[in-house]
Amino acid sequence: MLINTIFCLVVALAITFAYPGHHAESYANLNQHHHDHHYVEDHHYGPAPYKFEYGVKDHHTGDHKQAWEHSDGHHVKGSYSLYEPDGTKRVVEYTADPHFGFNAVIANMRKLKQEMRRLAFDGIKIQNNNKFSTEIPGVRGCDNFS
Repeated sequence: MLINTIFCLVVALAITFAYPGHHAESYANLNQHHHDHHYVEDHHYGPAPYKFEYGVKDHHTGDHKQAWEHSDGHHVKGSYSLYEPDGTKRVVEYTADPHFGFNAVIANMRKLKQEMRRLAFDGIKIQNNNKFSTEIPGVRGCDNFS
């Protein structure tokens, strides 16, 4: 029995020494030079050109508006319009660029019938021959306008 135990120990030692050796992780070669090459793509994209437009005509709610805009990547130009609750149409036309910044021109346009009523209310009458005359109380010397 002692011979079997000694034989097993000798075989175990022989196998252990015959197996290729490795270092433990904690005793790894610290002088190993390690190169990590990290390639980072650096994209410098400028603004992309674009173009869009849309419109809404909802007769049920009375929502009527439209807009468009386009850009070449550096200069923007666009417009939008909508109807205010009083019936006035607001039109905004705008441009933007790096040199001049944002610039907008706003126009309010009343419907023709409303404008005619307002003019008549303010004392201006429209005659059948398409001439306008002013009748403002207390002001004299106003001639007909054609």
